[in-house]
Amino acid sequence: MLTNNPHALLTPFVRGGVSLPTRKDVSRIRERTQYAFCTGDPTPPKPLVRSRTVEKQIKEVVKYMRPVYFSLDKSDCGEESGLPV
Repeated sequence: MLTNNPHALLTPFVRGGVSLPTRKDVSRIRERTQYAFCTGDPTPPKPLVRSRTVEKQIKEVVKYMRPVYFSLDKSDCGEESGLPV
């Protein structure tokens, strides 16, 4: 690293069975700095479970559907977001 105790900003990536950063990645970064921040929850969200009837009705209307994940809390790079980093 170029400086001691640098600021680290992590942006989680979850797609196609891949979830980054891993717990090992987070641990490695936290060993090198006390200023680690995360822009979102690094744990993959649990799949939404709907009844079979609802799923059938949705599939009759929609061609393609993907989940959208968002957070209502503000995550600022200068403040800890309260998420497990």
